[in-house]
This record gives sequence, structure tokens and C-alpha cells, in this order.
Amino acid sequence: MLSKFKTLFTYLKENLMAFMVVKKIHQHITHIEMARLKSSSRFSDPKNLIPFGYKVYSQNDEDGIIHEIFNRIGITNKTFVEFGVGDGLENNTLALLMENWNGLWIEASKRNTKKITGGFSTTISKNRLKVIKSFITRKNINN
Repeated sequence: MLSKFKTLFTYLKENLMAFMVVKKIHQHITHIEMARLKSSSRFSDPKNLIPFGYKVYSQNDEDGIIHEIFNRIGITNKTFVEFGVGDGLENNTLALLMENWNGLWIEASKRNTKKITGGFSTTISKNRLKVIKSFITRKNINN
């Protein structure tokens, strides 16, 4: 029995190493491609937000783009609203929340809102974040 575990462990270790190498190669190719795209004439327009993009908590580069938008237009208050935030760990306003903004998250999933209220209980109790479990409709969007 022990020899089967050793064989399985060796197999997993070898495949994990291969996976990690492939992941590093993929990251390198992605970096090269992003550099190529950013050097194209399309991105030379100073109004273009794409070169400012970066990901901290967002799914793509929205964290950097949002940051640059507020660099350009200024901040009059630090309040956000986002709906469809998932479990709260990967969305467009978590970086703002971490930068001492206050806001509202609206999420339709009971499971996700439960995760949010559990994981962000201190922030919610300090009234920095409000979470509403709801679908957004034409009838309730203004409320």
C-alpha cells in the first residue's frame, strides 16, 4: 500500500512541476504580448485608459483603469455602488473599499451574500459597506 502512495506522490509531483513550467511560460508569453500591444499606435493616445490597467481584486484590469479615471477627474466623495459582486473577493470596487471608500454591494446569490456578510463583518459593522441580496430590475434599480 505504501508503495502505491509513493508512486502516486511521485506522479503528482512530476505533473505539478510540468504544470508550473507551462504556467510560467504562459505568463511570459502573455507579458510579451501585452508589451507588444501597448507599444502599438492604438495605445499612444494619452486619453487611452488601457495602459493604466492592472488587477488587484478585479477580474481583469479594472482596478488600474478605475484608479486612473479618478486621477483624471478627481474625487468628490468616496462612495461606490456595484451590483453582481460575486462573493466579494473579485470585483471592481473591493480595491476602493480597501482604500477607505464606503459603498453598497448588491448581489442576487444567497450563498455569495452569506460569504460577504461573514467575510466582511467588521467592515459592515463599521457602516463602511452595505450588502443587499437582490436581483436588479427596472422596478427596483432606483431604490
